[in-house]
Amino acid sequence: MATLCPSCAVELPSSTNTCPRCSGTSLPESSAAPDPAAGRIVGGRYRLLRRLGQGGMGIVYVAEHIGAGQKVAIKFLHPAFSSDPEISRRFHNEARSYAQIVHPHAVQLHDFGQDEEGSLYITMELLEGSDLKRTLSQDGRLKPKDALDVALQIADVLGTAHARGIVHRDLKPENVMLTRVLRGYHVKVLDFGLAHLGDSATRMTAPGMICGTPRYMAPEQAEGPEIDHRADIYALGLVLFESLTGRHPFESPSVSETLRKQRCDPVPRLAQAAPDVATEAVDAVIQRATAKDREQRFGSMLELARALSAAMPDLADGWAEADTAATVARAPSRPSAQTPESVSPARQPASAPCCMATPSVPGTPSVPGELEGAGPRSASPSLLGAAARRLGLFAMAAAVVLLAVVALFTTRLRGDGSSALGPTARLDSLFRANGEPLPPGACREKSEAALVKLLAAAPHLRDSIPERARAQEAAAALAALDNLGGSSPEASYLLAKARSLTGQPVDGLLTAALACPGFAAAENLAANLALKQGRLDEAERHYGAALVAAPGFTKARFNRAVLKFQQGRVDEAIDLLKAVLREQPDHGDAHYALGLMHDRRAAAARSIGDAVLANEEASAARASYCRALELGNQHAARGCAK
Repeated sequence: MATLCPSCAVELPSSTNTCPRCSGTSLPESSAAPDPAAGRIVGGRYRLLRRLGQGGMGIVYVAEHIGAGQKVAIKFLHPAFSSDPEISRRFHNEARSYAQIVHPHAVQLHDFGQDEEGSLYITMELLEGSDLKRTLSQDGRLKPKDALDVALQIADVLGTAHARGIVHRDLKPENVMLTRVLRGYHVKVLDFGLAHLGDSATRMTAPGMICGTPRYMAPEQAEGPEIDHRADIYALGLVLFESLTGRHPFESPSVSETLRKQRCDPVPRLAQAAPDVATEAVDAVIQRATAKDREQRFGSMLELARALSAAMPDLADGWAEADTAATVARAPSRPSAQTPESVSPARQPASAPCCMATPSVPGTPSVPGELEGAGPRSASPSLLGAAARRLGLFAMAAAVVLLAVVALFTTRLRGDGSSALGPTARLDSLFRANGEPLPPGACREKSEAALVKLLAAAPHLRDSIPERARAQEAAAALAALDNLGGSSPEASYLLAKARSLTGQPVDGLLTAALACPGFAAAENLAANLALKQGRLDEAERHYGAALVAAPGFTKARFNRAVLKFQQGRVDEAIDLLKAVLREQPDHGDAHYALGLMHDRRAAAARSIGDAVLANEEASAARASYCRALELGNQHAARGCAK
């Protein structure tokens, strides 16, 4: 059975009982003697179930909240260290950091206290998955868009921490926990034990003392003066480079040489380190984030995230053969195109003159496709066919507009009153093809001139368009919608959908669309965007509104299941998926998602030693995977073969 590191509660590899990050050791359950602490009540609320791991300074248990039955991880500081002011202060600091950073990508703190034996403890959520270091060790590197998506999630949570005056100071792959979810990876940033809180009472680094991991230290951090949030920006640039290339930019046999390179050597260009993923936009982000002079780095994590989001469409989906699985970007909305200066790499000499001496350091310290119903997708450029190649994107859009005008004029000449050929009825076909309820009558477009543009844009906004062509198709839709603006809630919705597919801001347009009560498709789009940006409560509200307006809106129900899964509410997610399958028994993605969720249940059952339940859930997962495979979902092949 899996064991966790006592310092960070991350599952350790089965091949070792030593944590590669902090050198903490664990006791495999198969060889450990019965723990006399099992069954003990801590703080009057938690019953210790079993030991997960131990190290020189403490021990971690899995425990159960007596009232709620929730499984948690309890990290104890050894009583011998509870009287050590420095170590106790660091332990308190970690708890305070977790308490102040309430975020989907931060570890959730449940409790903090001191037990009857004098040991300090932190109670936190019990994590599943693998850290980024182990993932890179096993897979070599992440797919480009997975790497950027992970970086965006890290930037999101650290941006929140920075806003509260907290600097992590030890960001590295070992402190990034990855959990496979329906849409790629869900990130949790761990170990705020070295974090600097913005008040002098919690300062924990003595003058001249270096705190952090040399391989990911910013130059100013290695030199010892006061650091700020830009040290985390530097570390994130290194983590992103390593995720994309599979190697650290400053490999070195010694700590002193590593620190020298941090201060003197620029990060290699992606064109040299990973030519198959190199893009100027992404490389510019990395170079600016890792500038030696912190004044030349991004000013904030939000600024970095915006530049990185703008660079995502330039990336291919995979390394050699494009992968059809897309990734949810849970980060701030992408702004309109950045100016070249805003993401230009900081200019720095190849060899900085500061490198005359090196300070001594004492010791070495995804479900296929997108959310149904649009959202900010990051698709690589692809050809739209022979017509697009000959005419060009905007010429093709102009031709579509002309055809729509001719069709509208022809319909009026018929004079037969056939609503099936009317412009509004033809727009209805778009909503039906996308599985979306029709807009309420009060939301519909009335202007004939606007209808012409909407009809020209409609073919480019079908959900059946291949993933890699959606961004360019959306650009064609925007060309057809030229200068339309939000003339009606219906027009605002379609324009927001097109803009979201090309990574442009949509807030004002969505607000206009949502002003029309009962517009279920607009509610679903708003929920998808909120979910991808980590605003889970907001996503829940919009999905709920969509299903109230249209109880049979299968797409919104499926997307809501994705939300519940990301919240860790697996039982609710399964109930929603079963409802989807009652309405659409041949929904391949729903069967595949159900398999993932039964797999999650099986893992939870194994973690508490319930072999019978684990086998039942594993069997249900396999049945779901096999059904999804029968329906053409090739991502289910591995699960079906288990």
